[in-house]
Formats: sequence, structure tokens, C-alpha cells
Amino acid sequence: PADEADMVDNMRKRWEALCEKAKVTDRSLGRVKKQFTLVTQGQVSEFQKEVAEMHEEYMLRGPGTGAVELDRGLEMMSEYTKKLATMNATREELGEALKLFGLPIVAYPQLSEVDHSLKELASIYDLYGEFVERREEWAATLWADLEMSTMEKGMEELDGRLKKMPKVTKQLRPFKKVEEASAAFTASLPLIQNLKN
Repeated sequence: PADEADMVDNMRKRWEALCEKAKVTDRSLGRVKKQFTLVTQGQVSEFQKEVAEMHEEYMLRGPGTGAVELDRGLEMMSEYTKKLATMNATREELGEALKLFGLPIVAYPQLSEVDHSLKELASIYDLYGEFVERREEWAATLWADLEMSTMEKGMEELDGRLKKMPKVTKQLRPFKKVEEASAAFTASLPLIQNLKN
């Protein structure tokens, strides 16, 4: 058709005009791009400080330290997981901005370290969370309805899962605490049996 033939004939001129317009626009936005580049670099610098502070706090007072009680550690796992997700989203946004302005991408190894540590601790605290839920469920059961065999099997299963954990996980401080809590509850089962009788 004539209108398409006209478009084909004028395509080169239109393309060259578009390229020229893009160059002019790019030059006119030069100052604005510089300002945004400086703003982005400032945001990256601030974010690096935030990451360093969070990392230091995590290493000194996080859920993997020996000073934290298990129940508080369970809460902290959730808090740090949310905080890490927010920080990873910010990292992605800043990465996109750096790419847009042709700046080098910044790595945040401290975020990766916290992420790795949380993943290692997750198996321990997940197991502890299950233990707490079962203990609370059993505590809310009437003496007459309490099945000792169910409790014993439940604790055997949790204890078996504890023993099957990798050596690396067993060396983490919270592991010992979970092991002690499990052993203490298992040791109290004969007393519960006597009280039930």
C-alpha cells in the first residue's frame, strides 16, 4: 500500500532524525544526569553505612550469639529476616540506578554473610519453634487426655532430627541450647508420667 511504501522510503530519514533528537536530549540532560549520579552515589554511601551497622549489630547481638535466649533468638530470626529482605530490595534498586548512570556496581559482602548465617541458623530455630509449639500444645492438654506415648514419640522424632543435622550446624551456639532444652524436657517425661498417674 502507498502509505506503507511512503513509510519505507522515509525510514532512513526518520531514523536519523530520531538519533539526532536522542543525542540532543542526552546533551541537554547532562547536568541533570550529573546531579542524579551524585545523589545515587550518596545513597550508595549511606546504604553501605547502614549495612555495616546492621552487620556489626548482628554479629554482636544477633540470634547466633551465645548470650541470646532461644525464645528471643526465635523472635530475632524473624526480625533479621524482614530487615534483610528490605535491605536486599534497596540493594537491587541502587544496583539498577548505578547501571542506569553507567556507574560500577557495588558489592555488599556483609549482607551476604548475614544471609548465609540466617540460613544456617534457620534449621535450628525452626526445630526449636516446633518444640515450643508441641510443648505448649501438650501443656494445654487435660491430664486425662494426655498421651505419654505421643509425647515420647514426638520428642524422639525431634531428637532424631537434631542428631541428623550437619556438623557445621552442630557447632553453632544455639544448637547446644536447643539440645539442652530437648534433653531437659525428655528427662522430665517420667515425672510427668508419675504426676499423671
